[in-house]
Amino acid sequence: MHTSLTDKKYWTNSYGNTPFVKYELENDHFKLLFTYAGKDKINSVIEIGSFPGPFLAALGECGFELNGIDFHPKNEIELPDWLRSLGYTVGLFYSEDFLVFPFEKNFDLVYSLGFIEHFEDFDKIIRRHASLVKDDKYLFISAPNFKGAIQKWLHYFLDKENLDKHYLPSMDPEVWAEVLRKEGFKVLFSGYYGQIGFWVDRNNKRSLLKSILATAIARLFWNIRKIYKVDSKHFSVFCGIVAVKEGTN
Repeated sequence: MHTSLTDKKYWTNSYGNTPFVKYELENDHFKLLFTYAGKDKINSVIEIGSFPGPFLAALGECGFELNGIDFHPKNEIELPDWLRSLGYTVGLFYSEDFLVFPFEKNFDLVYSLGFIEHFEDFDKIIRRHASLVKDDKYLFISAPNFKGAIQKWLHYFLDKENLDKHYLPSMDPEVWAEVLRKEGFKVLFSGYYGQIGFWVDRNNKRSLLKSILATAIARLFWNIRKIYKVDSKHFSVFCGIVAVKEGTN
């Protein structure tokens, strides 16, 4: 039994009418990933929590076969149809529960961006990710860094409803690394990235004053990161890990 701080209804409602958009390949997540993972070693990818697919669309530019699983009912038909319309290679898409779905194949790259932090038993979720990776291939997991001192207090005062849907002890890439080493992975990177930044869940209600403060802080941090390009567990917006599954031969 997995202990999740969210449910299917929450995610379906959150992305109910979200339009399909494509992100640039040169985003913070994939800049980190491809610093350590060789594109030439990847043919198939699967995103855990794939709807509405902006990151998969970015990876489509690399020629990878795109796969995804998500609760959202549009993940199985509408999302892959859109990806095909962009000229990308499309594999398997499921509108199912990742935690119990019986996958029949493994992948060269398994990744999730903001998934494991919604579970108290996040170590089991990491192992579930790891079970889908082919030998000598890659796992990439990322989560927001709400545990960082600056991020935690800003979200507590300005984004509390969203903060409560995240399990802060899960936001520790060194713990993730320990889990993956026991699963036979070599850790290529574990730490913090994305530099300083701030955002809130726009779907949640907050006072006018808090909305103004959140916008002002987001703009301030955006300007700071233009000149202060460093990462820290205290203020970086993301924590992540890149690992490779060591072969058994």
